Amino acid sequence: MDTEIALSSLSDCLPEELHRCFVRAFGDYAVPMDLPLEQFGTMLVRNGFDADLSVGAFHDGQLVGFVFNGVRDNISGKLAYDSGTAVLPRFRGRGIATRLVRYSMDRLAQAGVYGYVLECIASNETALELYRKSGFRQTRHLDCWQAETETLLSHRIDVRSQYQFEPGSTEELDMAQGILSSYPSWQNSDIAIKRIASRLRFIKLTDVRHRIIGFAAWEPTSGTISRLATWDIDAALLMLQYMAHHSETDRMRMMNVDTEDRLLPSVLEELGFSVFVNQVEMLKLLH
Repeated sequence: MDTEIALSSLSDCLPEELHRCFVRAFGDYAVPMDLPLEQFGTMLVRNGFDADLSVGAFHDGQLVGFVFNGVRDNISGKLAYDSGTAVLPRFRGRGIATRLVRYSMDRLAQAGVYGYVLECIASNETALELYRKSGFRQTRHLDCWQAETETLLSHRIDVRSQYQFEPGSTEELDMAQGILSSYPSWQNSDIAIKRIASRLRFIKLTDVRHRIIGFAAWEPTSGTISRLATWDIDAALLMLQYMAHHSETDRMRMMNVDTEDRLLPSVLEELGFSVFVNQVEMLKLLH
C-alpha cells in the first residue's frame, strides 16, 4: 500500500480544488473534459454529487485522485452513481484508483446504499478490468452522438402529420414517460433534469387532439440534449431540428443513448449525427 497517499471524503474540499484536479486528471482522457468551473458545477448538481460520500486521494494534503459520487433514492432504496473517477498522471500506476474504488464502495455500503452505477468508455480496458475485478457487471451499452448544427438544419424533413410545438416544463416529464423509447441513463433521468431545469429549455409536440406526441429537453448554451421522448419518427426529426435552431452552439450532442433503443439511433443517423464515443454501463450490488 502507498503510505504517502491518504484517502478520505471530499467534504472539506472547495469546488475550485475539485475542479482543478478534475481538469488535470482528465486532461489526457479519450473524451475532452476541460469543463469551465460553471459547467463543472452543473455536472455535479445534475448527478446529485454528495461530497460526504465521494472520496479523494491526498498527497501532502493535495488532492491527486477522486471518485465523485452522486446518491439518490429510488423504489429499492439508495442508489449511487460514479460520475467521475480519475488520478493525476504522475500518480498513476501506484494502485490508487483501485484503492479509491474499494474505499468508495465501503463508504457507500456503510451508508446503506444498495447499488452502485457507473459508465466506462468501452475502449478503456484498464478501467473496465478494474471495475470487473471490483465486482461490477455490464448492464448495457450506451453511445454518445454529435452533429454539426449546420448539418442538422440543412436536412429537409417531409412531415405529413399535423403537429404543433408548445412550451414544455418539468411537469410533463411524468406525462411523457409512456413515449420514452428506452430507459434514460443516470445523467438524463427525470431527477437529473429537474436538478438543472433552470439551465434547460423544454418543448412538447402535440397533435390535432392536443395529445403529447413528443417531449424534449436541452441546454441551448451547450447544445446538449437531455431528453428526446417519442415513438414517432417525424416527431423526433422535427424536435431535433427545432432544438438545433434554438441553440447557441455549432454542435449538438446527445449523450448515453441506449444502443438497443428502437428509434433514436436511426433518427440521429438520418439527420447526420455520428457516434463519437461508446460507453459501457455497469452495476454493482453492495448489499
